[in-house]
Amino acid sequence: MLNFGASTGFARNGQIPSTGKPNAALYPFWDDVIVDASTAGVYTGVVGTAPHRSFVVEWRNVAHWSAQAEPFSFSAVIGEDGKISYHYKDIAGTGFESGSSATIGFENATGTDAFQYSFNTGGVLSDGFSIDFRTTKTGVVRGTVLDANDGEAITGATVTVGSGSTMVTATTGTDGAYLAQAPVGDTSVKLSAPTYQPVEQAVTIEAGGVVAVSEALKTGKVTVAKDAYEIVVPAGQARSRAFELANSGFPTAYTVVEDAPWLSVTLTGSDLATGAKAAGTLSVDTAGHAPGEVLTATVQVNSDSGRVPVISVPVKVVVPRYQAALDAGASGAVVDTLGDTWQPDQKYLAGSYGYQGTSSVKATTRAIAGTDDPKLFQDAREGRYEYRFDNVPNGVYTVELDFAEVSSSKPGQRVFDVLAEDVEVLSSLDIAYEAGTYAAVTRTYTITVTDGVLNVRFVATSGKPLINAIRVTERPDKA
Repeated sequence: MLNFGASTGFARNGQIPSTGKPNAALYPFWDDVIVDASTAGVYTGVVGTAPHRSFVVEWRNVAHWSAQAEPFSFSAVIGEDGKISYHYKDIAGTGFESGSSATIGFENATGTDAFQYSFNTGGVLSDGFSIDFRTTKTGVVRGTVLDANDGEAITGATVTVGSGSTMVTATTGTDGAYLAQAPVGDTSVKLSAPTYQPVEQAVTIEAGGVVAVSEALKTGKVTVAKDAYEIVVPAGQARSRAFELANSGFPTAYTVVEDAPWLSVTLTGSDLATGAKAAGTLSVDTAGHAPGEVLTATVQVNSDSGRVPVISVPVKVVVPRYQAALDAGASGAVVDTLGDTWQPDQKYLAGSYGYQGTSSVKATTRAIAGTDDPKLFQDAREGRYEYRFDNVPNGVYTVELDFAEVSSSKPGQRVFDVLAEDVEVLSSLDIAYEAGTYAAVTRTYTITVTDGVLNVRFVATSGKPLINAIRVTERPDKA
């Protein structure tokens, strides 16, 4: 037997229908059959072409427990179009192999309905005999449900055939395929999935027939330009960043929700047409938060986008205990495109910060490539041996270094190393070799301060060291 319901250890066959287990079963030959591993076996396979493929289970050279010297074979063929057939081979006489103690038929899942071909009746089977079961009241609806944006399968889509008391439902598998057996007649097939546009199609189902209904369901495809934000903001200050959405799929509404009082997004919700973008601003404010805090929150974007209906954008704000940003070689402060202020360069003073050693300023009015803040790179300090920052809290720091050749230096003319807290972080930097002239080179390093002083030293191999901007920031989130 082939049992599609709950398992049972009851071995004796019985009449069907019966609410006792087994149920939801096919009974090509329900009896005491043994399979001798040396001469017999149970085999499975798929034959035919969709939508008329069949799954075959064959019991080959098996024998009845009470007639083990009389091997015979039988099979069950289950069609995806709803047909079932049983086939028999090497059966002689009217004994056990002919069905004298077997149940033959099939039964529904609850054991309340069945078709019993025979029960303990000898001679009902013979060599080459077959039994075909075909429906006169149902047909099959089959197909595949795909995502219209990417052409890939939608798993778990709902297929509804008909309505009311005749309604039949099915669910698509991981390949997007489904198959449902439904009553004959004129009806409709509805394909739906959460956050997708449903599709409904009128069909006529014929007895034993197969109707194919496949669709690519339309849905939005909303994406965010930046999938995470990490912003360093000193206590009592505010910063803003661009926040942009785009939709390359079906038109959809969207909403934007943030979950922290110090965080806000100007985009709250609207509609996005196909190919449209929505540009807004994400703002953070550290008022009331103490230096050393690390704030975390999430911006949630909701839309009817089938693959990703909810986008969670993490936001981290670091409130440093110490930050110093210097525009090397400059005589005035500069506010960059992100709203951060870079103070003018200064010579080191004990208890404060600045450069040490004999140096000079180099500057240009030419544009600097490779940066959104060219003004920071248009002036530089050349020749000093160190930048020193006193009275910094012990902890983990980022050291940001900006370089650009602001003259016609050639590769090999200026080569130097950089040490932070006596650890070499940058070896043999040749700005002209790496980026050419009038082009930005940026580096960021993480270091640990244990003595209350942060030293960034420059050691020349060729020519004089040069730097255009330097910023040191305490990072409690990296400790």
